[in-house]
Amino acid sequence: MKHFFQLIIQLLTAILLLSGCNQAPKNDRQETSDRNDTILKVFAIFPLSVEEPWTGVVHRALLDAQKRSGIRYDFAQNVGYDDFESILRRHCAGGYDLIVGDAFGSEQVVREVADDFPDTPFFFGSGMGPNGKNLSIFDNLIHEPAWLAGMAAGSITQKNRIGIVAAKSIPEVNRLNNAFISGAREMNRQVKFEITYTDEFYYPPGADSAAEQLIQQGADVIFAERKGAEIACSRHDIPVIGNMDDPQGQFRLVFVTNLRWNLTPAVGHLLGKIRRGTYTSEDYRPWSTMARGGASIDRVNGSFKGLSAEILLKIDERRNQIISGTFTVPIVESVPEL
Repeated sequence: MKHFFQLIIQLLTAILLLSGCNQAPKNDRQETSDRNDTILKVFAIFPLSVEEPWTGVVHRALLDAQKRSGIRYDFAQNVGYDDFESILRRHCAGGYDLIVGDAFGSEQVVREVADDFPDTPFFFGSGMGPNGKNLSIFDNLIHEPAWLAGMAAGSITQKNRIGIVAAKSIPEVNRLNNAFISGAREMNRQVKFEITYTDEFYYPPGADSAAEQLIQQGADVIFAERKGAEIACSRHDIPVIGNMDDPQGQFRLVFVTNLRWNLTPAVGHLLGKIRRGTYTSEDYRPWSTMARGGASIDRVNGSFKGLSAEILLKIDERRNQIISGTFTVPIVESVPEL
């Protein structure tokens, strides 16, 4: 009987050992997968509507993260600067795992609030650098596709007069316009420029009026740095370069190309760090370059006069050089020299 019980014990031990062998050790990939199942609460605060192109890109990146990685995403739009701090503080105290937003009009406020909530990750569009250990910053470095779009515009113009409808003469707008102008001059040294500032970041009727004025003054190509300029271009059948736009209907007929900004790669990197517990403040602007998939240009519409197969090939070659790093588009944030 004693030998019988010993045999039973040996059999049970063998079964347990075999069971353990069939279970593979949990590797890093499995742990990452489990952490990705954690629902992160994210709140975004925007001074403008999500229909405004810059804000819309941030909003869509977070909506995409909601689908792909299961975040819970809440947001407030059209938040006046007088209410910005109170709304921001209320949500910081609401147990969110990440606070996102636009700090350009509230730089100091955002930094003060981030200092008061040091354990909460912040991710804000900003003209300043990261702050402390919890405030990361980002912005759209789409000056690279702006250069390429300028190459197309400089090739199209018949009068050598290009109009630019922009928001304000600030660094973030200037770097875009400077790159566009340089790209156009690469192809056409005779081209002249005129810039009209709307003094609004999102007011399509104002951009429409500004473009109308430039067209009346002789511009035969328009760079719509601000949405709305395409309306006047459509009325006059004038080629237009878009900026983070999604042209629809008859407007598509006058679009030569369009600059794109994609914040999804940066957001994915950010959320991964938060889930792994390795988050610290970073400058995420390099994530908005063409090499990292954060910037691009729509296919150039070769039906416009001046865009020969040879010109399109030059634009494509320059794009490949930018992506590979063999050509660098300089960041020039001073007032453009016209």
